[in-house]
Amino acid sequence: MSIRYAAIAAALIVCAAACAPPTPTPTLIPAAPPTPAPPANWAALTGEITFVGDPAIPAGAIVEAQLRDVSLQDVASVLIASQTIERPERFPVPFAIRYDPAEIDERRVYGMQVSITVGGELVYVNDTAFDVLTGGYPSRDVAVEVVKIR
Repeated sequence: MSIRYAAIAAALIVCAAACAPPTPTPTLIPAAPPTPAPPANWAALTGEITFVGDPAIPAGAIVEAQLRDVSLQDVASVLIASQTIERPERFPVPFAIRYDPAEIDERRVYGMQVSITVGGELVYVNDTAFDVLTGGYPSRDVAVEVVKIR
C-alpha cells in the first residue's frame, strides 16, 4: 500500500506543478520623462495680488494668476502663461509668472487676469483691466487689486 500512496502523492505533485499558474515575469514600467526645465532665457512677470479689506483669505483658496494677450477686442483673450498658487493665507499674495519672451510682441497689449476660488466657487477677481509688459507698462513689482465676489 505504501507504493500505492507514493504513486498517488507523486501524481498529485506532478498535477499540482502542471496546474499551477506560471510565475509572472516582472514588468518594467518606464519612468516618466523628466519635466523639461524652462529655457534659461525665460522671464518672469512679478508682483502682488492685493485686496482692500480683511487680509485673511479663506482656507482652501486657489489663486490663478494669468498673463494674457488682450490685443483684440470682442474676442477671447489668449493665455500666454499662468501660475497657480494653492492655499495662500493672507493678502498681499506674491506671484511670479514665468513666460517665454519670444512669445511677446511689442506691438500687442498684454494684461493680467486674477481669480481666487474656494471649493470651485469664485470668491475674488480683478474687475478692471491691468496692462503689463508692453507700451511702457510694468513687468516687475506689479500690484493687481482684486474685489470680493460674494
